Amino acid sequence: MQIKKNLGPVIRQRLRELLKKALTVESAIEAAHTIDLLKLLNESSTKLNTVRENMQKGAQQLTDAFLKIPEIM
Repeated sequence: MQIKKNLGPVIRQRLRELLKKALTVESAIEAAHTIDLLKLLNESSTKLNTVRENMQKGAQQLTDAFLKIPEIM
């Protein structure tokens, strides 16, 4: 599995970078997608899957909140 050997470390590094950044909807979505890539390489864990689910839920909640702002104003 040469792909797994080469991509795994790069993908994990990108996830670490994303988690160090200020959290935005975009970075949360990218982090969730990055974890999905790790899952495809069989390098994910239960904890990472939980983080992924939380990132997706948080991103959706932020998106929903932003969409409600015009209704309130």
